[in-house]
This record gives sequence, structure tokens and C-alpha cells, in this order.
Amino acid sequence: MWKWGQVDPASRADMRLFLMSLLASPPPAKLVVSKLVKVVVEVAKQDWPTDFPDFLPAIQQLTQAPATLPLGLMLIKTMNEEFLSRGDDVPAARKDELRRVRRPPRPRAGRPGAVHSSLA
Repeated sequence: MWKWGQVDPASRADMRLFLMSLLASPPPAKLVVSKLVKVVVEVAKQDWPTDFPDFLPAIQQLTQAPATLPLGLMLIKTMNEEFLSRGDDVPAARKDELRRVRRPPRPRAGRPGAVHSSLA
């Protein structure tokens, strides 16, 4: 069971910063990145937008550079899957709130086809 809510707010803020800094560091193995993305999105399910207001701006920043575009897209994809999932890990009222406030950033690539080529 997810016990994130039992962690004190200062420690949660430190962990969010740590997780986001790991995403910004040189990319480790693909499996590690996918697990890290999952953890960041799980944290966002609990804390965003109130306690994690920089979640979407961070994703948007990742989608601005060709080198980090795949990571940004992975975060958007995972966010959409997790925020809309029908699992019982998040109360129904919180899921409704996430659906209402969720507006993932649109990636903007510098050249036509850049998004397509980054997914290949």
C-alpha cells in the first residue's frame, strides 16, 4: 500500500526534488528511467497540483529540448495512464480532481517530424 501521505511534508518535498534531479541527470539504463518515471508520476498523483506545482512545468521543460523530449513524452504518457487508471490506489474524489486539473503540456519540437523520430 502506498504510504506517501504518512511522510512529513518537508521530507516529501526533499524526495520530490531528489527524484526530479535524478531525471535531469545523465540517463541511466532504460529500465531505471521507466521505473523512475513511474515513481515520479505516483508522487504527482498524491501531491500535484497543490504540493507539487512544478510537475507540469518540469515536464514541459523536458519537451523543449530534443535530447530530453523522449523522457518528457514518457512522463506525459505515464501521467495520462496513471491519472486515468481505474485502480483503487487513489480515492475516487482525488481521481476526479486529477482529471479536472490535468492538462499535459504539448511538446514543441524544433523541426517537423522530431516527435515522431524521437519515439522510434
